[in-house]
Amino acid sequence: MSRLPQIMVISCRFGWGYQGPRDQIAAGVQAWEQVVCCGSIEPEALLEPLRMGVDGVLIFACTRGECHFQEGEWQCLKRVTLLQALLDAHGIDPRRLTIHFGNDPTGESIASLVQEFTERLKAL
Repeated sequence: MSRLPQIMVISCRFGWGYQGPRDQIAAGVQAWEQVVCCGSIEPEALLEPLRMGVDGVLIFACTRGECHFQEGEWQCLKRVTLLQALLDAHGIDPRRLTIHFGNDPTGESIASLVQEFTERLKAL
């Protein structure tokens, strides 16, 4: 039996404000961090989990154009795009760092999105 990929989830507190039990979302979520704005996530916070053995980092950011902090989702997208290029240059599959734009404060779609990401990581 193959092991379940371990992932870290980072979510915007405004667009993805789910506060329920994390274990009901999906197995394999090693850590979950809510931030005020995904645009404020430092590059080190995205790379450190991968360095420490997490298989993937999934970011839930606000829908494009709907950030409470005006352009946070664009800042996050630029940062993720650059980090994906850096990962690729070092022989690490850039799909291990993924950003999903949307809005789901009740968390109804989170489990399926985490499961999709987990399945993609299994295929790598």
